[in-house]
Amino acid sequence: MFAFDSAHEEWRPEPVRETGKPAASDWDERQVISRALGLIHAFAEMLVQDPLEIELRDEMELPIAKETMIQCFALILMAETRPEWRNAFYNSGLKLAYFWPDIGADRLLLPKGIFEDAMNIGEGDSQYQSLSMNADHIRRFSEAFSRVGPEHDRIAAIFDDAIAKLTGVLEL
Repeated sequence: MFAFDSAHEEWRPEPVRETGKPAASDWDERQVISRALGLIHAFAEMLVQDPLEIELRDEMELPIAKETMIQCFALILMAETRPEWRNAFYNSGLKLAYFWPDIGADRLLLPKGIFEDAMNIGEGDSQYQSLSMNADHIRRFSEAFSRVGPEHDRIAAIFDDAIAKLTGVLEL
């Protein structure tokens, strides 16, 4: 289990019970977990400052490579025994499905009100041309967004596997 040390602005593992391993091994494990929690905290802070909307973001916005972030969440899910914390980590980690390579700094955002605009504009309307210009953007968004579901499922499977490993250890 972990606690956020606000004085040092980092996650620190609570003291570990005696494992019979050399002290260096315990410290190394705690360092890895602490680093994973630090990256997850940076990701959470980013989403608090700039919440996800109906959009796709570039992986470059992440504090570290996407696959590494997924593994950080999986590691914490293997170690976290409190169900409410585990659920929070799980759901936060699933947001990684919205981060993709080559999206760019502008992000791929579904324009607000696009469906309402489409319902109220006729061919003779001056806004029709603007809506037509958005068609390529909407097509690009739809194609890219269609990958989110499978990616969400892939990440969920990794997390489910991590939790299953924790469950298997607890049953021993």
